[in-house]
Amino acid sequence: MLADDGYWHISIGALRRLAQKGMLPSDIPVRVLVMLRDADAGRPLPDSVAAAVIALAQTRPRVVLDGLPSSASHLPLLDASWRIISVSAPELVRLERLKARAGRSARAWAPGGVSARDLQLASVVDCAGARVEPFENSADIDACRARVKRLVSGVPIEDPPEYRVESVSIMRVGPDMVASGDHGG
Repeated sequence: MLADDGYWHISIGALRRLAQKGMLPSDIPVRVLVMLRDADAGRPLPDSVAAAVIALAQTRPRVVLDGLPSSASHLPLLDASWRIISVSAPELVRLERLKARAGRSARAWAPGGVSARDLQLASVVDCAGARVEPFENSADIDACRARVKRLVSGVPIEDPPEYRVESVSIMRVGPDMVASGDHGG
C-alpha cells in the first residue's frame, strides 16, 4: 500500500514462512532469513532477531516493518526515526479476516485461539505510551489507503476505544517525510 510512496514493506511472518520453505529473497541477507526461519511462529521475536531486522531496515530511508515490535523489550531498539502504529479492528471484523486468511493459506488458526505474540500486543502498546499512533483497519481497501496516506503525512487518526489491537507495526520516517511530533516507530 505504501510502495507508491517509496516505502519498503517487510512482513516478519511472510519472511519467516518463506525462509522455512527455503525461499530466500535476494534483498534480505541470508543471516537474517536464517534467524527468522528459526524463530518460533506465534511468539514474540527474540531481541537479537528483532535487532537484526531493525538494522536491516535502517539501510532504507522509508520502511514498514509489519510485525514489530512484538515485545516491549524491542522498544529500546527503536530510535525517534520510527513511528509505532497500532492496527485495530472490531472483534467480528478481525475474526472474519482470520477465518478467511486461514481458508486461503497454510497459516494455522482456530477460533478462540490466541498466540503468545497476540498476548504481548497490549503490553507493547502500553509500554510505548505516547509513541503509539492508532490505525483503525475495518474499512474497505480504498478507505484504508486514504487513511494510510493521512497517517504517513502526519495527520493524527483516532480510533474508537472498543476496537481490539490486531497488530503493531513500525514505520521509519525518512528525512524528507513530514511527521507529526516525535513518534518513534
